[in-house]
Amino acid sequence: FIAACLIYSSPLYLYWSRAFMIETTGLFLSLGMVASVYAGHKRHDWRWLLAGLALGIGAALCKVTTWAIAGGVTGLLILFSNGLPKWQDWKWIVGAGALTVVPILPANLWLHYGDSIKETNPFAKELIVSTSPHQAAWNFGTLEQKLDPATWLHIWRHITDQLLVPVPGIGPFLMMLVLSTGAIASPNRIPLIIIFLAGFASGPIIFTNLYFEHSYYWSANGIWLLLAVGTALAGIWECRPGKVWPQIVALVLTFTITVSGFVAWNQRFLPVLKSLPTADQLDESWRKPVQRVVPPERTMLILGHDWNPTALYYAERKGIAFPLRPEIPFPGAQLTESLGKLTFDERLGAVLVSEAMLAEGSQSFWVEQFTRLGISTSGTKTAFGLLFPAKDLILTSE
Repeated sequence: FIAACLIYSSPLYLYWSRAFMIETTGLFLSLGMVASVYAGHKRHDWRWLLAGLALGIGAALCKVTTWAIAGGVTGLLILFSNGLPKWQDWKWIVGAGALTVVPILPANLWLHYGDSIKETNPFAKELIVSTSPHQAAWNFGTLEQKLDPATWLHIWRHITDQLLVPVPGIGPFLMMLVLSTGAIASPNRIPLIIIFLAGFASGPIIFTNLYFEHSYYWSANGIWLLLAVGTALAGIWECRPGKVWPQIVALVLTFTITVSGFVAWNQRFLPVLKSLPTADQLDESWRKPVQRVVPPERTMLILGHDWNPTALYYAERKGIAFPLRPEIPFPGAQLTESLGKLTFDERLGAVLVSEAMLAEGSQSFWVEQFTRLGISTSGTKTAFGLLFPAKDLILTSE
């Protein structure tokens, strides 16, 4: 109950649970795997283990990075959550461990299938094929990044902004105080606290760049920290059976953390939600301007929003989101190849350029590129940047 209070009042989960993300779906399946495999091991029931296997396969296919962390937590729970394993439990320990690892096989097949699809895309084969050095660096980060103190300071800000008490300087110390006090009060809970903390720390340690770049990525991993704190608070609650004061202390601490979570959400995240455009505003500032110019069968080229799929989604048009990376020059051979794959009916209908890219002194460059692509140099301001239609569409409308 205490852990649930922390999770349901966490600014991280109050905010990102409103979104449709594979991270939260993968977390749901992964937690189901952890619970089912642990229950099967604890109860010596193969039905729970098979349920855990099914959930584990789903988690690995959905989000392998989330599944990998949960798989490690599962293994540690099986081995050490109740002290050192007993000899008579080894059959169930081996069975549960094996079923936890098995999902890597279908996940590997799915990875290779995904790579075969990505290889057909001129941009994807350079950046996000699993064997690409760029993909490895993006997922795991570089050794230089892992050793840079600035990396961990940035990651620490992610944690304190979304997971800990919002009062500067107090939140982290309060969490450390709760963790250490709970461990001292109930030593039998120390293995569980350490296991959950290991699950939390392993995310940024292994997948450093992902957790550095994306604040939303913590929604797949922050729960382990909250479970560790919840376990410590439960340790305070139960440290003196028959006494009321430990329960009062645990409740006061839980209430403090819970209220501060709602305060942080109200101060930092609610204003963001209120600032999001409504469906009507998006229609007027984006969907209608695009759809008036670009027919459904034509293609858009997006520059400056390659990380953001919502532009094409809300426009209800297909397109090429050019990845602005040092290793892929613009316009470059990849764009030429990608445009060459389009049929005549699918040919380029418009180019969207974020306003930040249209700096002073670059007009001649854009005029040259638009002329080469058959795009007008007269743009219309939209919610996502300036929209430049194809010259043939302007003539058609006229």
